[in-house]
Amino acid sequence: MKELIKFIKKTAVLTNAEIKQLENDYNEIKFLHEKIHSKTDEFLNLRRNDLDLFFKNLIATCDFFTNFIFDKKKLEFSGVYMICAYANNEFILGYIGESKNIYKRWIYHSKKINTKNSSSQRVHKQLNKLLRENKITTNDIYFIKIAEINNLRERIFHETELILKTKSIKLMANNKNILRLKLCPICDGVLNAKIDVIFKNNRLYNIYIIKCKNKQCMYEHIF
Repeated sequence: MKELIKFIKKTAVLTNAEIKQLENDYNEIKFLHEKIHSKTDEFLNLRRNDLDLFFKNLIATCDFFTNFIFDKKKLEFSGVYMICAYANNEFILGYIGESKNIYKRWIYHSKKINTKNSSSQRVHKQLNKLLRENKITTNDIYFIKIAEINNLRERIFHETELILKTKSIKLMANNKNILRLKLCPICDGVLNAKIDVIFKNNRLYNIYIIKCKNKQCMYEHIF
């Protein structure tokens, strides 16, 4: 991103005030990226605060269940959900997911957590480790119903938006490869999702974007 700043300063006609604003924008974007990627306690705690607020907003407005006790009537729908370990007033681990049947997916997750069943899925491994180390109990694992969405593309896009906006290499258990399905509405190609930076109206902005991997396709969706 430093190279982008240098390029803009060389090619764009900017006032001193606009250059100062550009540097402030850069520092804010850099700060967010450090919270997402840093493993130091300082930035980890700052990101934990962000996710703590996100979690509290969800449980204040959404249906949620603990202790692996689910209401089948409320959960037989297609949609987006979150699994979260929250104990002692602290956000510990989160995972965003989607399914065409939330109830069946949560039953699957529950069978892989707090059991001896092996699982290669990162969220199961990390939650089981937390349980073994007595850092959480099953009552500290929240299953949160975020949204009911029947359309597959809309569901994946909403899931992806939340994954990007809650991203943390230490505190979220979502895999790096977010989109694998052929969901491009133009060419039916595979999509890629990432956090990016754009220069617009003499400002730098953080954006959350989905783009088609097909270089001949111009499709992109910005959140």
